[in-house]
Amino acid sequence: MFKPEDPVKELQRLKAVYSMFAIGSFIFIIGFFLLIFARPYVHDRTNKDLFLPFGTMLMIIGSGLCGVMGLLIYRQWRIFNNFLKLNEEANRRSMMIKQKEEEGSEQYDEYDEGLSEPI
Repeated sequence: MFKPEDPVKELQRLKAVYSMFAIGSFIFIIGFFLLIFARPYVHDRTNKDLFLPFGTMLMIIGSGLCGVMGLLIYRQWRIFNNFLKLNEEANRRSMMIKQKEEEGSEQYDEYDEGLSEPI
């Protein structure tokens, strides 16, 4: 699997993707409100007919942007959360704690790998 090289750049990329997802959601909501709530209250025929294409266009653009950004968020989530690696870490950690308990070593804390005695 891909290993992220620079966590700062990856975090900036993730923030950018989330912000674009939020912008896409906002555009979709504007189109929805134009289509559903604003259209019935306009009494002029010419203005009322413009709400349908613009509301539909904004909803299509917003949903497309949300879909693409959601896919990118999912891909980044899969890259960073390798569950097999996380399970191996948990098993190795618990085995280290058991091994230290069996040795009867007093200098290690069960939650920390450092010394538990004051310096």
